[in-house]
Amino acid sequence: MTFSRIRHLAELKRMYHAVLKSYGACCPVCERWGKMYKRPLNATMVRTLMWLWQLSDQGRRWVDIPHEARKAQGTYDHTKQYSTLKHWGFLDHKENSDNPLTKESGVWKPTYKAGAFLRGELVVEKYALTYNDKSYGMDGDLVTPSDILKGFNYSGLMAEQAIPTLAQ
Repeated sequence: MTFSRIRHLAELKRMYHAVLKSYGACCPVCERWGKMYKRPLNATMVRTLMWLWQLSDQGRRWVDIPHEARKAQGTYDHTKQYSTLKHWGFLDHKENSDNPLTKESGVWKPTYKAGAFLRGELVVEKYALTYNDKSYGMDGDLVTPSDILKGFNYSGLMAEQAIPTLAQ
């Protein structure tokens, strides 16, 4: 491959990513439709993060989310959105090494950043910009869990759970 072709491909990629951010486009190479999504941090995600923080012993252990969700018997409507929390840096994903037939392990652990956010020590931008399950930055106003859970007694719930810092 010549250097000019590589430069041309890099330029094509740059142009494609620019269009993805606006209204989406079909990839000129593979013809797959693509769009950069502006995903909001919502109340379901924050409540899920609180649930995972508690289950993980404040981020100290891994949680098998599908297993725990079955045990919760539908108490938490999080099974479709929890993985999106990774775009804010709130969850680490354990690689799947047990079963080559499955894509993911389903095992996650909240990060220190998640604890800081839940304790109100950290604010984050409300939107994650994502494409093909990868993060391409953040956007929007800075928010706290209380901002997301307006009308929900967040302070009361957090006082009940007593979320410690890692130093405790």
